[in-house]
Amino acid sequence: MKRLVLLICVLASYACKETAVPPVQTTYLPGEQDAMKIATVVAKSMRNASFREFLKTKAVQKFDLDYDVLLMTVLAEKVEPGKTFLDILKLNAGGVDIEKLLRDQPLLNIYVPGAPTWNTTQDVPWVAIANIVEDGKVRLIDSNESLMRAAIDMRPGVPVVVLKYNERVGVSYKNGVLSYDFLNKNMSSQSTGMESHLPFDQKVIDAFKNNCAQCYDRDFIYDGDRYSEAITSVSFQNDAAFRSLFSDWTEGDLELYFNVTYGGNAGVVVYASPGMMSDGKTWYLSRPLMLTPWQVEATGEAWRISVNEYDPGLSKGLGEAILSWSDPVITSQTGNSYNVHTLSTGAIVFSVEPVRIP
Repeated sequence: MKRLVLLICVLASYACKETAVPPVQTTYLPGEQDAMKIATVVAKSMRNASFREFLKTKAVQKFDLDYDVLLMTVLAEKVEPGKTFLDILKLNAGGVDIEKLLRDQPLLNIYVPGAPTWNTTQDVPWVAIANIVEDGKVRLIDSNESLMRAAIDMRPGVPVVVLKYNERVGVSYKNGVLSYDFLNKNMSSQSTGMESHLPFDQKVIDAFKNNCAQCYDRDFIYDGDRYSEAITSVSFQNDAAFRSLFSDWTEGDLELYFNVTYGGNAGVVVYASPGMMSDGKTWYLSRPLMLTPWQVEATGEAWRISVNEYDPGLSKGLGEAILSWSDPVITSQTGNSYNVHTLSTGAIVFSVEPVRIP
């Protein structure tokens, strides 16, 4: 099951026609033979409980906002007294030069689905090899070197980790030294999902309750105060949209790019991980995804927002929506709760509203 990751790209031109996606990396997963060698060594190393606990500990740190462990970055780390991560791999290598194989593939990664709930004392996981898929099924190997295949669209009923390529970081060599960097420079702006909206700003409520006949909500809200537009919630339009995006359990977090097109202002990119998505559920963001203050003279009275899903080498369009200055912010009140105006691309439903700038 994927989790949702949001990325908002604000583009500064009405004429921009192309979808903005991260740069394509030039380092790829090893070929099938090397992949099997590496997976076999990792699977056999899973017999070691300290090795398993180390992987869980690293995965839940979410260095890239997913349950990923970039292998080259942990080789020298101590797992148990007198043994590093690489030492344990070598003990299970059986003649394979595992260090060379890993150094040849600096972006090789272990993804741990459901890492926080992994019982490392009891559960010895299978290792799925993400680049070996046959007839819609991914190959897995366990610590005894047994093989099986599992459907790519349904996570198997056994503990599992995934050997895969990390699509969120890039690698370079500076003066012969290996260096990593995030492809998205704003990975730190993380947001988690909640089941209810953050408290509304009083001025936003006043705009709903006291709006005059000759003005719009944003006229009232922006008058004399510092606000910025922000995405505050996201959900799926229907079950079909949900299922079309959560079709490969080996991929990890779902990455959505919101491309906001207007004129006059420089763009920003923000990144968030609101949590596990499900059909019919709206996630309200604990930290709104800030776009930019709306200055009608500079950015116009309408913004076009297109949404794309990104996977390595592939961008899938999920439609677009138009946000207008004249759109209400709060549309109605139910008891003590307020209902916010939402936009739909046909696949993704989301809300954009003014948020006070601290």
